[in-house]
Amino acid sequence: MEKLKLANATCGEDVRIVLSYIFETLYNCFTKSIANDVLERLKIRTCPYCNRNYTFTVKSSSSAAGKKFTTRPEFDHFYSKSKHPLLALSFYNLVPSCSICNHGKATDDIGVNPYFDGFQSKFGICDKTKNVLLNINKIKRTKSKDDFSVGFVNPSKNEKQNIDGLGLAVLYDKHKDYVMDLIEKSTSYGSLEQNQALSDGFQGLFRTPQEVFDFVWGKYLNEEELENRPLSKLTKDILEQLGIV
Repeated sequence: MEKLKLANATCGEDVRIVLSYIFETLYNCFTKSIANDVLERLKIRTCPYCNRNYTFTVKSSSSAAGKKFTTRPEFDHFYSKSKHPLLALSFYNLVPSCSICNHGKATDDIGVNPYFDGFQSKFGICDKTKNVLLNINKIKRTKSKDDFSVGFVNPSKNEKQNIDGLGLAVLYDKHKDYVMDLIEKSTSYGSLEQNQALSDGFQGLFRTPQEVFDFVWGKYLNEEELENRPLSKLTKDILEQLGIV
């Protein structure tokens, strides 16, 4: 892909205009013909940019009323096809994403391409300035979502580009009610003794400690499973800060 970027950069303006037309036409044919098949094979369940929204692909499923319903994630061009027409159909330049990320990013450049790099910066419960992580004692004294903010811990330069370009800081701060739920649950189910009491109270329902954990905190919190459910990375990172995992 870097070679195509270099070739694109050396094109004259007249050549770029012709290439833009050709690759835009080819891209439109791709989206109308095989895009759904490609997305089904990728099996990406949540937006790889934000992990906030499901990105299911549904092809011509009939509803009870007999109406055909089709939906799929949008393809974001990591490198804008208007600036880099040679990359318009490059597989690794087509990122299946939710509409919020695709339209929010628009033609801006960001730093982390999900095909090559994971987003390593962790979420954290911070003070209201988003600059200081709260310690566990301060967190447990939190009474309301207005007492903290959701921030990112030591993001890299490339990750900061994603945070700014996709509005991730603003969007994730809207999930403080969810984080508050995690904080409140951690006071009731944060110890082995509390989980055992829960298991004893529902005798026969839980067979293993993992089943108790899944019931309280949800599944898909292992690193390789985070893309299976929205907010899984946020959940995992906050539970680590709370000392649950």
